[in-house]
Amino acid sequence: MPIDVWGIPKRLTKAAVRGMSSHQVEEIRARLSRRGPDADFTAVEAAIYLGRSERTLKRAIDAGVGPKREKNPDVTGRGAVNRHTHFPKRELDSWRASLYGFASSLQSTFGDFESLTEDQPW
Repeated sequence: MPIDVWGIPKRLTKAAVRGMSSHQVEEIRARLSRRGPDADFTAVEAAIYLGRSERTLKRAIDAGVGPKREKNPDVTGRGAVNRHTHFPKRELDSWRASLYGFASSLQSTFGDFESLTEDQPW
């Protein structure tokens, strides 16, 4: 399998990731994090980088709360739209930071989450 300059398989697919050990996935995540802020990730790379499944990422996007993605440019010259997308690293970092901000604001509002599940006197 061809390898890019970051040591990541060029055709990193969901099936390829399934065949990897957790150590290999963590190594790929570390290599993805060393890419510059202008780097573009495929959906599988974005999922690995964020530590989420590709399905979770797609569901967040479909719900309107996921990271911004960009469509690949038309290379045919016919105005065709390529349905494959890529994720700029800066957008993934921004989205991840917003998730952490949301979780910490919830915790500061409600205290610990366990108190929300306790029996109430009413």
